[in-house]
Amino acid sequence: MDDKSDTTIVNLMNKIIEVMDTQSSIIKSKNNLINKLNAAIDKYQAPEHIVFPNCMDVFLREVLKNILNVNGFKVQDAGYARPKPNDGEQSKIEFKVQDAGYARPKPNDGEQSKIEYKGPSESNPSQAVSHTLDFFYEYFRHTDKFPPRDSTVQRQSKDSTVDKGCCCLLESSLYQLDGTRKYTYSVKTLFLGDLVWLFYMDRMGIFKIITALLDDFKTRGKYALENSDPNSVIMEAMIREINSGNASTARDRNSSYLRCLGWVTDLGRKLNLETQVNQEFGTNFHKFIQHALQYYNARRLAIAIKSTAQSDGTASAATLESIRQIRNSIKNAKEPFEYGRTFYNVLNGIVWVIASIYVVEEIRSKLGITDENKKTGHIMDSAYAVLVENKPPPTLTSNRYTNHLTCAKNARRVLLDLEVLDIDGTNATGRTDLELWLDEMESVIEGYRTAYRNITGVDLGSANINEQVQISSLTV
Repeated sequence: MDDKSDTTIVNLMNKIIEVMDTQSSIIKSKNNLINKLNAAIDKYQAPEHIVFPNCMDVFLREVLKNILNVNGFKVQDAGYARPKPNDGEQSKIEFKVQDAGYARPKPNDGEQSKIEYKGPSESNPSQAVSHTLDFFYEYFRHTDKFPPRDSTVQRQSKDSTVDKGCCCLLESSLYQLDGTRKYTYSVKTLFLGDLVWLFYMDRMGIFKIITALLDDFKTRGKYALENSDPNSVIMEAMIREINSGNASTARDRNSSYLRCLGWVTDLGRKLNLETQVNQEFGTNFHKFIQHALQYYNARRLAIAIKSTAQSDGTASAATLESIRQIRNSIKNAKEPFEYGRTFYNVLNGIVWVIASIYVVEEIRSKLGITDENKKTGHIMDSAYAVLVENKPPPTLTSNRYTNHLTCAKNARRVLLDLEVLDIDGTNATGRTDLELWLDEMESVIEGYRTAYRNITGVDLGSANINEQVQISSLTV
């Protein structure tokens, strides 16, 4: 081997080492960025006192029980909510936890350790509530108490003891607002992105589905929904909440959508609400998505021109500046979220979504939905066809649920990050945190684009986005 060949090999090895060092620096910088985002989001706290939705404990009792069962916890029912022989008082349920890490105080700081839960596996086809478990833990953490089936058992609020089960609690004895919907297990309040998540779940049709189901349980009687079924307790509680005016209503939800997002559902449009419409958010959020897509196109073009697979290319500085300005506009546009009943409308809506999906999954066989496909998407698409469209369950899923869920989760992910992202921050790669974040979020933003196009027919990467978005079903 001559000296020229030796030099070529050495140069190639040096190039490989350089590429590996660059990739290592990028990975380290991305991890540091994630840590910074986590630290920033952890500083946000929920209001000191939260009025949790009525009957929240009843709604989510079976969900929590399922979580315990799936993860090896054992509820001991001996003496559970039965009158004592002498004084007639209710005895409280006691249960033992087989996982030593469950809701036990840490030795040093007294904080609660979090459960490492697992969703139902494909090898356990009797479980069909994996998304319900995910949704529960995206927003809540349960305490070391288990919800009693008897509503007269006393429950402690932060300031007082509440004797009646179905009433507002300033502090739930069973749940805390502490979710997993980001990189960390510590999102302790609600953000504008959570309202967007609720909007897409609403638009998917979950509230239409549960309304039709409750109407059948209450009056129509088309489906054999036994009153001895544990899920009948949840449905009965929902009906009472609707009758008392404490349910999550289309009016409440759409007033929040209009005030904060400038969006509205098809049912909300018919209500003709006299609400201040926040057009700024709806316009700027999708403009942000559009400019992010332009950034990715420019970067791909730069990589192609350089013909270097290891290079990230260089996107237009003007595009990045536009993204910065739009992000600032989005932050300014979120102010209406801080006022009025929006926080509680979102919290109430989230609880109803989780409970509704759980009930539909549990009673699916009564609706004629077979167990051939136990995925949540298929079950919800089938339930929409049966209960809302009065059609038989489809043989193939329509992806209605999946597309709306993708929009909901991806939009929420983007907005949560934009709450705390330092767009002018720098890192070891020599690029800004904004550029690094955009690279990390490419699949999320592209996924939102695809799902949004599937449900509205509007391509957010199109040049005439403003005109197209105005005719989409999200705006007023």
